[in-house]
Amino acid sequence: MSKPMGRPRTSGVKTALIAAAEEILLESGFHALSINAVVVRAKTTRPSFYRRYEGGIAELLLDMLELRYSSNLHVPDAGSLDADLLAIQREQVRMFSDPLLQRCLPGFLDALRTDDDLCRRFVNDFFQVRRTAITDVIGRAVMRGEIPIPRDLEWICDLLTAPLSVRATYPSLNPITDETAIATTRVALAELHWSGAANFGAP
Repeated sequence: MSKPMGRPRTSGVKTALIAAAEEILLESGFHALSINAVVVRAKTTRPSFYRRYEGGIAELLLDMLELRYSSNLHVPDAGSLDADLLAIQREQVRMFSDPLLQRCLPGFLDALRTDDDLCRRFVNDFFQVRRTAITDVIGRAVMRGEIPIPRDLEWICDLLTAPLSVRATYPSLNPITDETAIATTRVALAELHWSGAANFGAP
């Protein structure tokens, strides 16, 4: 029986590469992240890396972000718009305040500028899943008669996500806290003409 040609792909190599990237980001920041550093930490080789990530570090980071933050997204259904939107926003606050995401995001977004395919994948697989959750929650509220049909759902999604993204990208700004979740939810509720928006989150 002839032996298989080439080097077999080890099933755990991707996991090791992602774990190595996470460790380097948390220990030393984005500037320390390189293919050499990752493969040494993962105890593998550059050819093994490129067999899985032809797009380099940016493609690896996108896998990391999807695995860590997109695979366990929960769409709430508490029966009211305010409770559901706040639940989504609190989940986003947990994500955007994660030190790993904050150390990764600025450099990763800069790397996407030169790769249109990865940029589209990031929008579709990372941001769009959250936008879909928000639009589902709003659609249920319309069906219940809580709010009128919104004129621009994309704008509502931006109102909820953009402030968190900006604060995660520029850590010198105010921290991302539960107050941030409440304040941004209040703004979105007001834009949606929800009747209790003015007093939302009041003690």
